[in-house]
Amino acid sequence: MANLLTKREFDSVKADFYLDASDAYKTKVAFTAFLKQEAQRERLYGSKRLSNLYLNWVTKLTSVNHKGGIAGAMVGFINTQEITILTAFEESGKLADGFLVAADVVDKINRIKGVYFSKLAYPVFSLLVAFGATGFIYDVFPKNFGAKTPFIGKVVIAYTGFVSQHMTLIVLSTLFTLMLVSWTLPNMKGNIRFNFLDKYIPPYTTYKTFRASAFQIMLSALLKSGMSLDKALSVSLNNAGEWMGQYLLLSKMKLANKNLQEPIECLNVGLLDNRTYFRLETASQKSGLNAALLNMAERGFERVLSQVNANAAIISQIIMAIAGGSIVLMMSGLIQTMFSVSKF
Repeated sequence: MANLLTKREFDSVKADFYLDASDAYKTKVAFTAFLKQEAQRERLYGSKRLSNLYLNWVTKLTSVNHKGGIAGAMVGFINTQEITILTAFEESGKLADGFLVAADVVDKINRIKGVYFSKLAYPVFSLLVAFGATGFIYDVFPKNFGAKTPFIGKVVIAYTGFVSQHMTLIVLSTLFTLMLVSWTLPNMKGNIRFNFLDKYIPPYTTYKTFRASAFQIMLSALLKSGMSLDKALSVSLNNAGEWMGQYLLLSKMKLANKNLQEPIECLNVGLLDNRTYFRLETASQKSGLNAALLNMAERGFERVLSQVNANAAIISQIIMAIAGGSIVLMMSGLIQTMFSVSKF
């Protein structure tokens, strides 16, 4: 639990941390010295958890048994993309640039999370209020009128009774579903995933578009660090999940094919949609693969934001419809029942 809380705190400052680390590197400040300065500042003005975390990284980095460089010391608090980027740039002696790229990736992820939170916070709250009201409605709803109760009243009694009695099961089922979807996003593969979910079902469609954009940014960064395309794909593959790994493996196999005319053709494996790939192919012929990747990745991210915004809006409308429908049903049933009973 302590590590989870520390990770949440670090996630909230991670982009700024990377920017500050890049500035420190540019002014020839060693990373361990930078960490000590950050630890002191956090202890005085910020979070003791972060202060202890930075000092723990200093201990790891100064240990004679430590392997894995700076990214290796930070494992558990940074994601696989950040590990790949920082490792590649550290090995090439361009770590200051690596911190800037990592900060950019983190900032983009935070922007996507922000869109979802801003769009869904109020609808989810409304849904919780609607479900919470079922218990109150069930308790106050008149149930002793038998045949005098109208059909809609019987529906409300059945609905509120079910939700009230099974609220725990409903909440747990919802949480399990969200956890299952979260797990399948980076891990699930196969025909159903590639031919159906990734093409038609949010959030899988959004996840694919985002990962394609992030992959272009990371690949561009690795090439900028001095890696060959084959080496960049291998490094990415080592830190990829099951879903992403299948695309990268296909790319490596295509790149090893002696009949391949242009290296960029190895990226035509389905991760990038056809339009993006053909535009990337055309751009690489004019400005080179690295510049084309970075330019297309930036455009792709704006498309991701638009898609996330649209998907979040649809989900928001569905949730509001469920919440509003639930309230209307309960109030209509209550009013109609009271009106019908008052006639007798």
